[in-house]
Amino acid sequence: PLLVNTLPPAVVPQLLVALGELLPGTPHLEYLLTWARAVCTRHGPAVQAGTLGGDVYESVCGVDPMAGCVGGVPG
Repeated sequence: PLLVNTLPPAVVPQLLVALGELLPGTPHLEYLLTWARAVCTRHGPAVQAGTLGGDVYESVCGVDPMAGCVGGVPG
């Protein structure tokens, strides 16, 4: 969605958490995944770099970025 490009970075973590909480019980899976993909494509680098402030990466991804990853999977 084009709206993702206008979102302020401060709302990205809360939006990703909300989308993640909605996914398990929704009949609109493809719609929510489209939003999640758009948000991650546009704002993902900032989340990974930690430039959004606080422990955003850990709250959104559920892992500590300093724990290390193997092949993109937390290990």
